[in-house]
Amino acid sequence: KLTYDGELKVKITVHNNSNVPGKETVMLYMRDPVASNVRPEQQLIAFDKVYFEANERKIIEFTVKEDMLRFWNNNNEHVSEKGEFRLSTGYADNLIHTKSFYLI
Repeated sequence: KLTYDGELKVKITVHNNSNVPGKETVMLYMRDPVASNVRPEQQLIAFDKVYFEANERKIIEFTVKEDMLRFWNNNNEHVSEKGEFRLSTGYADNLIHTKSFYLI
């Protein structure tokens, strides 16, 4: 649950399975399935570019706040609406993990 003045911590474990160092862009997407206006199927709300050594594993943390959920409604107001939201990690065409939470 997320309150209007609270924050939600999202932790993602990412592993470089190769034998060479490299970079990865870890992305966090949001979906609002029950909004009063049509919203995107997935909306990028945070990302982090991370450097990994060979076979290194890291925990990436994002902080989600209410203002990251806002959209422009029919009255031209920048609002968020109470209800269910879904957070997903992965790539734009391959979401790996999805969890729901509620804005109350």
